[in-house]
Amino acid sequence: TTVAGPAGPDARAQDGPEGGALAVSWTPVACGDGWTAQLHATTGGADVSRVVAVAARTGAVRLQRDGDGWSGTLTGLPTDRTVTVTVLAPGLRPASTRLSSNC
Repeated sequence: TTVAGPAGPDARAQDGPEGGALAVSWTPVACGDGWTAQLHATTGGADVSRVVAVAARTGAVRLQRDGDGWSGTLTGLPTDRTVTVTVLAPGLRPASTRLSSNC
């Protein structure tokens, strides 16, 4: 089974107090009972201590530093439905993106 849906930049960038912006992109990874998406977030140069992604049904996932931003994997996403993921970082307004799949 293949995973289909938009990959790449999909979230609104939000300005932070120091002029940084939070943005998120995603790539579908695998299907199963649920499906998996790899997230990547950038902070537009703002120095933050943590970045968290929150999605209904999967809960919160803390993203890890990965060179030019933050990344992590959301698993168990519901198939044949659109899921809204909100990414949060201290000092920046949240950014949201919609993920969808045809598993």
